[in-house]
Amino acid sequence: FRCYQLKKITRMARWSHPIAPQLGVSSDLDLNDVVDIDEETCSNEELLRSFNNPYLCTARLVVVYKHNYILHLDGNGIENAGYIAAGLTDKTVLVYNSDNLAFLHKLQFQSLDLIGLKFSLSNPNLLFVGTKDKVALWDLRAKPDLPTRVFYDHTIGDNPKRLKPLTAFDVSLDDQVLCGGTEQRGENTFLLFWDIRQSQLEGGYWDSHGGDITQVKFHPRERDSLAVSSIEGLLNIFDVGEGSEDEALMMSMNTEDISVDKMAWYDTSCSKKSLCCLTHCESIQMWDVTEPVPMRQHLRQEITDVMKRRLLTNTYLVNCHPDPDNDSIYVVCGSAGRSSGCLRVLLLDETLHPYTNLVADRSQQIVRCSYFLPKSRVFITGGESGVLNMWRPYTEGMVPADVGSGDHAPVYTTNVTDNNNYGSVPATGLCTDDFYVHFDPHAPKQWKTAVYLSNDDDPAGPSFSYKLKTESGPKQELQNNRSRPY
Repeated sequence: FRCYQLKKITRMARWSHPIAPQLGVSSDLDLNDVVDIDEETCSNEELLRSFNNPYLCTARLVVVYKHNYILHLDGNGIENAGYIAAGLTDKTVLVYNSDNLAFLHKLQFQSLDLIGLKFSLSNPNLLFVGTKDKVALWDLRAKPDLPTRVFYDHTIGDNPKRLKPLTAFDVSLDDQVLCGGTEQRGENTFLLFWDIRQSQLEGGYWDSHGGDITQVKFHPRERDSLAVSSIEGLLNIFDVGEGSEDEALMMSMNTEDISVDKMAWYDTSCSKKSLCCLTHCESIQMWDVTEPVPMRQHLRQEITDVMKRRLLTNTYLVNCHPDPDNDSIYVVCGSAGRSSGCLRVLLLDETLHPYTNLVADRSQQIVRCSYFLPKSRVFITGGESGVLNMWRPYTEGMVPADVGSGDHAPVYTTNVTDNNNYGSVPATGLCTDDFYVHFDPHAPKQWKTAVYLSNDDDPAGPSFSYKLKTESGPKQELQNNRSRPY
């Protein structure tokens, strides 16, 4: 194969590439070069007719502030009272309720950068958190101060120069095998395998890929089927039940020198082993893993046209989510103009066509990750402004996210009945004496808060007032703001 070395530059052009001009990608694009005059290619009426599945943002949280992105999202698949985990650039993982994004847990420990999150498919309370030097397993049933198990490469000994930095990982459907892909070190790129039950490194592959691993995905229903992509444009399928790497390699496919950014297994009427791949050049490739060439491709220009947008240089792909009920895939995508950006979902079945327009109540952030709850058709997105959004299919009477919460809303609050006893605060029904409430510690440090709640018997909820001061701004005050989330 003829391969090119790719160089990461920015989120927008993300990769320099020798064949970028043919793919509609500028090899020298910087975020400052993004043209901010992107616009629709049709009228508002036609846009509504095209994206004819209306969605509403029913929950919106400012999780972090400035220079701290939400890069990773995963959930345990439970629609009611399930878990949604968000991974941040400061190496923190925040866990929320899947119903309303209510805060539940904060996971943090000394390590290198996060590379991904993965909930167990067999136990919804177990969360795997991957960093460049290890993968940690957290049990969310207990107070998650420390991980219950940690998987690392013990062969490096005390020599940090022997570290094989992880770039991606996944867990088999029965929680028995953990596979992590690494950066290229010297002439070798490694796939490392751990026995989860014993927390032991069992072995690895190092001959099949010649560049950094970009994605590792176990099949969701076949224990031993593993798809691995790398930066040089290889997409390999392994049967990890075989005894050696040569025997395990079932198929090697060439994505035509375009590395894969995201991928997902899905079923079709013709094949139970298909892959949808989003590339770093913002294109889509569909593969039957028993065939050496892709079934279909959708380039960036076509995606921009289907989005009803004018500038392909602003178009970016977020993630792909298979619909288990039919042969379709939801593709979350956006346009990155500073004041004219948008976030949309396309439906990929026999063709690629519009599905829904996710309209933000404020300027649209660049979205970096998404999660999909298939039964309720709910999308959850996070991005570079540190905002977490929950999008639900619109039904009559649905209430949108509280616009009054603003960009300086707390993520969660805690209360004290004395100066030491901390607990959670419900929005209504408080029956204790006066107590204090403070904002999430992730809120901007310049915000100084003092909150006073009083116990009254009003069924609408306790009355309260609070004052907000900034070091450079005026004092703001709200009083008797009943039944709003604090």
